[in-house]
Amino acid sequence: MCEDRGLHYRENFRFRFGVFGKLMETLNENWGLFCSKLEKVKPTSNGIEALCPAHDDKSPSLTASFTKDKILFKCQAGCSFESVVSALGMEENQFFAPKETTLPKIIVAKYKYEGKDGGHVFNVIRYSDKTFSQQRADGRWSMDGVTRVPYRLPQMLAGIKEGKDILILEGEKDCDNAENIGLIATTFAGGAGKWRDEYLEWFEDANVACVPDNDHAGRKGMDLIASEIMKVAKSVRWLELPDIPEKGDLSDWLSIEGNDLDKFNTMVRDTAVQWTSGLSNEWEYTIEKNDEWAEFVPLVREEEEPRPFPVEALGTTIEEAVIEFKKYGKQPLSMIAGSALATASLACQGLADVGRDSQNIGPISLLVLTIAESGERKSSLDKAFSKALRDWEREKADEMKVVIKKSIADHSDWDAKRHGLLAAIKETQKKNTLRELPTEQTIDMKGNDE
Repeated sequence: MCEDRGLHYRENFRFRFGVFGKLMETLNENWGLFCSKLEKVKPTSNGIEALCPAHDDKSPSLTASFTKDKILFKCQAGCSFESVVSALGMEENQFFAPKETTLPKIIVAKYKYEGKDGGHVFNVIRYSDKTFSQQRADGRWSMDGVTRVPYRLPQMLAGIKEGKDILILEGEKDCDNAENIGLIATTFAGGAGKWRDEYLEWFEDANVACVPDNDHAGRKGMDLIASEIMKVAKSVRWLELPDIPEKGDLSDWLSIEGNDLDKFNTMVRDTAVQWTSGLSNEWEYTIEKNDEWAEFVPLVREEEEPRPFPVEALGTTIEEAVIEFKKYGKQPLSMIAGSALATASLACQGLADVGRDSQNIGPISLLVLTIAESGERKSSLDKAFSKALRDWEREKADEMKVVIKKSIADHSDWDAKRHGLLAAIKETQKKNTLRELPTEQTIDMKGNDE
């Protein structure tokens, strides 16, 4: 069964309109807020100038301009981006246009596959670019462990019980259109020729009519299906639809004026033929049974709800620090936790080692990589958590100034002695070489011709 297509279109339109409207408005609003917080603002040829809020500015030294992508400013006195933003009480990401959200493919239809008792088994989703994906009944995208069933199985079983013809078509849309005019039809997830052995049990004693799409792949796929169903069905007939375009199908046939249920039933009665293996001599048969590829997981999919970050696993001290920082930092909890763990591992790496097994023992260091959009305050977060370490490094550097100065002097003295020794060694080697040469050659090397 197909869900309301209009609903999918309305949802996608609202999503697109909301995203792009917000992108256009946000940076304009932030530019106005930025200007309102400055003093002695004057327009320039390409923006404004004003007093810098990050230092005691007497003459305007801050210049700023505004593009569709970002708010640009520079303090001629050298104040940093972070210090100006902090002095204004703004956030760094307010100076950049929000990244355009990559729009997912539009869902055109969602087809519900049901078990024999009507229970929801899985969905086939059709997108605007005519691609498909399969989704479990619980919303997950992996089909591992899911029993595949034919489309509209409960209706098909009822039709078999009543002795009615069961059409096999290529695609859920055709099956729904067939149902709209009073026919009973089924198909299989995955397209032409996607037969699975577990489908066979459902066609016991069925009167089947195979109706392929008007193309080479459609005929080959349907021929495979007919050859399998013939093992258990009461009869299998073959019907090719007239007057439809290349790659056309039942939906195309029904769109032709005058085509209806009566005309279709007449065509089945008068032109459908019993399927035999000889029918396939008209085309080269190359399709294999459906064991060539595992079910794919689509690269573009509906985003799953992220699981909450297990902040309690950090231990009481780090957990409390992370939660407290989030109250005013506003970064994602996982990003804050990563920075906290990286800092903690750096502080502790000289105190203990960790053994992953008997052979792999090393310091408790972590390599933490944070991936986030520009303006999400990655640097300010790391600076906050590593401040104590950086302060400690500066204190140690101050304490060691005298020692470092003496070490540099000692190294210079050692280096001078080293150069002196190297020069003496070279001179000695030269003298030794001269002693070992014949007298005539020694005179020539000294430049004495007498």
